[in-house]
Amino acid sequence: MFEKAIRRARRSARRAQVATVYPLAALDSARRRRPPDPASTSACGGAPDVQPSGVFAAVPHWRSQPDARTAPASSAAPHDVDRSQIFVDCIKSLLDLDVDRVVVAVLTNEPRETARDLSSRLAASSSDVPVSTLPDLRAFNGPHADGRQVVVIGWRPGLIRRHGYYLTWAHKPLFRRALEDPGLSHFIYLEDDMRFTSESLAYWCRFREPLARHGLLPGFVRYEVFDDARYVVDQKTRQSVDQVDRQGVVLSQPDTGRGSGLDLRFVSLNNPYQGMYVIDRELAIDHLWNSPARSSLLSRSIKWPTDVQLRAAIIRERAAIGPILDDVPPGFGSRNVVPLQMPRPGEYRLDPACLIEHLTGNYSRSRKAFGKIRVEDLFLPATSDPHAAGISPRQ
Repeated sequence: MFEKAIRRARRSARRAQVATVYPLAALDSARRRRPPDPASTSACGGAPDVQPSGVFAAVPHWRSQPDARTAPASSAAPHDVDRSQIFVDCIKSLLDLDVDRVVVAVLTNEPRETARDLSSRLAASSSDVPVSTLPDLRAFNGPHADGRQVVVIGWRPGLIRRHGYYLTWAHKPLFRRALEDPGLSHFIYLEDDMRFTSESLAYWCRFREPLARHGLLPGFVRYEVFDDARYVVDQKTRQSVDQVDRQGVVLSQPDTGRGSGLDLRFVSLNNPYQGMYVIDRELAIDHLWNSPARSSLLSRSIKWPTDVQLRAAIIRERAAIGPILDDVPPGFGSRNVVPLQMPRPGEYRLDPACLIEHLTGNYSRSRKAFGKIRVEDLFLPATSDPHAAGISPRQ
């Protein structure tokens, strides 16, 4: 009985927290929005395929003692997974981006140990990248070096935001300071157990401008590999592409840059979450000064998810939504949309360009509802129902 009373009290407190945010959000939306600076707009804001000039990436990494196998700042991994190596693989994927300049900021509760471990593992993998350490966010005055560098920055809970989950929100002030460097054109927030490649960045830049005409953004789909098959991480059910059920935008060959007849249809997914986001300078200015998702408090006014209690609880997930739920066009569930190929009439499949790997593999190996649908089976054939295709999610 006592435990039930505690749970009820927590639910009531979370609902109250969300309810108190609405007046603040109304005042915030009534203030004058800060317009983008034309001199600071994105390198991708003109024509597609413009090479980014520099990338600033922020990665939260909660380091547990005596090792780093579990992390409040990201999803728990299976016990046989070396989280330290997965973290290094995540950082290496960013350092390997095909861009002249890459700055990776690692936010962590244990900066010295994290920097020491990261330095030794990068050296062992022949990655000659300097790793520096800063005690806290106040010591970060923006990136100053060219080439590639990793900055490990210490973080401690505050008087109000005491939970370790708030580590994921510490990247917002870093982005604001990094914006002062005109050599940085793109900003990436990435959970510490994902691999983001040059192909992923090229895909985002390719479709940034064509989709912006519709108020949309290129989205990503996280997947895991289990028993030599790829499984979608963030969707529980197969999804319909029929126009009566889901709004979409079709980009033709001039916008896709592909062969004739290879048009792509972009649609939003039932669950928009992707564990990361990419923004260029234009998006960054608008997001960091105007979006309710710029703040852990104001973000609770965003009606995602619909369950108010859950909305107050998912601190880490709200930190990763970026601008994808701002000014969503009518008919779409979010601004981030993913590309679909149609290999045969009425059959839809995800274009591989939008796939990014979730390295821990914990969803596909667990009994949770997530991570049970193959990448190739995410979308139902046109005008079909979930049973007509003869395919069901893996149990």
